[in-house]
Parts: sequence; C-alpha cells; structure tokens
Amino acid sequence: MAKTIFSSLINRFFPWRTRIVFKFMLISIPFLTLISLALFTLAPYWYKQNSLRALEDKSRSLGSIAAYSLAPAIVFEDTEGIKEILSSLSQSPEIEYILVFNSQGQEIARFSRSEKLTLNPEGSRQTGHLYDNQVWNYYAPINHQNQVVGYLALGFSLTEVDRQIKHIRQLTALISVLIFGLGLFLIYIMSSLTTRPLRRMTKTVQEISSGDLSKRTEVASGDEVGTLAKSFNLMVDRLHQTLSSLQEARENLEKRVEERTAELKKQMEEKEAIARKLKESEELFRHMVENLGEAVVIADADQNFMFANQAANRIFEEFETSLLDKNLKDYLSPDQQRLVEWQTARRKRGLKDVYELEINLKDGRKKTLLVNAVPQFDQEGNYISTLAVMTDITEKKKEEAALAEAKARLEKAYAELKKNNEEASLLVEMGDALQLASSEEEIISIVINFARQILPEDSVLLYLRQG
Repeated sequence: MAKTIFSSLINRFFPWRTRIVFKFMLISIPFLTLISLALFTLAPYWYKQNSLRALEDKSRSLGSIAAYSLAPAIVFEDTEGIKEILSSLSQSPEIEYILVFNSQGQEIARFSRSEKLTLNPEGSRQTGHLYDNQVWNYYAPINHQNQVVGYLALGFSLTEVDRQIKHIRQLTALISVLIFGLGLFLIYIMSSLTTRPLRRMTKTVQEISSGDLSKRTEVASGDEVGTLAKSFNLMVDRLHQTLSSLQEARENLEKRVEERTAELKKQMEEKEAIARKLKESEELFRHMVENLGEAVVIADADQNFMFANQAANRIFEEFETSLLDKNLKDYLSPDQQRLVEWQTARRKRGLKDVYELEINLKDGRKKTLLVNAVPQFDQEGNYISTLAVMTDITEKKKEEAALAEAKARLEKAYAELKKNNEEASLLVEMGDALQLASSEEEIISIVINFARQILPEDSVLLYLRQG
C-alpha cells in the first residue's frame, strides 16, 4: 500500500520523461547529505577547539605576567600592591575570579566577578575545566628568585565561547541546508537540460514506431546527440522509401542504430558525469572562497582588484560597494606603495612571499595585514596577477606592543628593587662593621669603603666633628 502511494506521488510530480533526472537526484542525495553533515559537525568542533586553545594560551600568558608581578608583593607582604595587581587583572572581562595563595597554600587575596559562582579554593588548585565546565581554571606557582612564594588561580569564563559555538552551530546548520537544497536543485537543472534532447528523440521514436513515418527528430545540436538525430532522420527517409522491398535491411539498420545509440549514450553519461563533477568542484571552491574567514583577493600588475571575497570587503570596510574596480594603491601610503611595487616585481619573477602591509581606511584609521602572496601566470608563462590571502593582525600587533611595554616596566621595577635591596644589605653590613671597629681610623676606613660601594658614581665629603 505504502509502495503504491509512493509510486503515485513520484509519477505525479515526476512524469515519465524526467525519471532519469530523478535517478540522478537520488544518487546525489547521499553525497550532498554527507557534505552537509560534515560541514555541520566539523565547523563547530573546529571553532570550539581553536577557541579553547586560544583561551588556554591567553590564560598562560596572563598567568605568567600576573605571577611575575605578584612575586615581589607577596615576598614583602605588600597588601596594597597585591590589590592593585588584582584590580588591573580584573579589567579583562574574560576573567571570572582570581585567587592568590601564599607558599603554605593559604588564601591571601581574591577577586570574584559574579556572586552566583561559589568559589572552592581547594578545587581551584588544578588547571582545567571547573564549575560544570563554566570556567577554565589556570593554576600556577609564583616564583621569586627560583623559590616558590605562593600560588595563583585564574578563572576564565567560557560563557562567550559557548555562545559563539551555539551561533556557529546555528549558522552551519543553515548553510548545510542551503548547500543541500542548492546542490539538489542544480543537479536537477543540469540533468534535465542534459536529457532534454534524449526525451525529444524518445518522443519522436515512439511516434514513428506507432506507424507515423512522417515524424522527424528536431534535435539541432552539433554533438553526438545531434549527429544521432540526423542519422536517425536519414535512416527513416530511407526506410520510408524502401520499406516494402528492404525489410531485412531495415532490421539490420535498426540493430546498428541501437548499438550506436547505446555507445553514444554511454559516452554521454561519462561526459555528463565528468562535467557534473567539475561543476560541483568549481561551485564548492567558489563557495568556500566567498565564505572563507580569511580575505582572498586577486590583483593585476597595476594593483587593480580583479576578485575579492566578502572577508576582503570587511577588512577594507567596503560594505556598500565591493573592492572590484578599485585599486590597492588607494589604501596605501607612499612607503607602502613602494613596498607593494617591490613585491610585485618579485611576483613577476615567480617568487612567493609572506609580508606585513599597512592600509589606510576611509576614516583615517590604519590596519596591519599579513599578506601571503602567490604569482599567477598564463599558459605562455606571462605574469598576469597576484593571488593574495590577507589576515588582519592589527589587534595582534597592538597586543604585542602592549606586552612589550609591560615587560619593560616590570624589568625596570625589578632592577630598581634589586638595587635598593643591595644598598640596604650594604648598610646593614656597614652597621655591623662599625660596631666591631676599635679605633677612629678604622671607622673612617669602613665608612669610605662602604660609601664607594653604595655611591659609586657620586662624590662624597666626610666631615669629623668633635663629640
């Protein structure tokens, strides 16, 4: 019963002349389903792994800086300094909490952004997911002069990561459905167009086989199908003239036509399969390039944009118009134009390069791009264009500069603290030596020796006053 209903629906929506098309669509469904499922599964997983890896790297960097900053404050029990460091770290919106322990494991300071999260100091003594996978916890020792003076626990919220993953999953689901539907539609259109001449020929053959020898095939294409149609028409003309006397010849000709038809059909099916695969590969590659997160552009020798995907339009902030019919030099300073001209000369020699490029936007802002450039040549070996993949590294450059500045400040503070400690030690040693001195000459000698160590670059006058 169910099979009968299904057959009726097929016959209703897909007449007999389109059954080959329907078979093509049925064959393509598993491949389209596999591609859609792979995209829906792998895209969120890849994004989650990269997001967690980036968060882990960031937690290690911030943890190292924080431990380096907290070490002197813990050693000298500088409570205010510890609070200032925690206040500075709390400016990062991703940090959910901060716990600081001394060398005995006792908590000496904390920061918590959310009151809903109940902190467990004992449970925070490990690196990994905590609190039902809501927080990534980074736990590390705080070292000072190769000695452990305390421990630090940093909690990074995973709320934003989970939200982005959910958004990516919804987006990939929509894209997978669109890919499946578009692929099925394209296969239907291609199959229908490919088999249309065969359907016409089939109809004509059926009419002729019913006895109407006045019918002729109307396929005017110059391919094998058109050749077959012309041959078939010629055959019908001859059969019509010699039907009464050449029945045996007619049978032989029909047999040869059937064999030729089978051979041509096989050739057509092979060519159709190759053309379909090439078309699918081209559409898939174009779709991937258009939706790639990296900017992809093609520019000629004069830096005119010949191709630019959506990511490139976003980087150059050409939202209303595309980069097409624009020139790269319009976004460059004179120095950067000379850099691009030099790079173009290298492309003409067939060289590939990865370099940094600074562009100027319409509103005056600047962006730094990492450019991976590859030359393109025609069949005669003449240079025609450059294919470039561009990545916006502006924020990364700013972060590197900020980290370098913070490192320099910390090194300066450490040098000053070390100098103060050395001077304090010398003063203590001088006091001990003075207590052990037995004469005035010995006292003067001790003061002069220690003054030269404490004030090596200054001039000092020593006065003796009668007591």
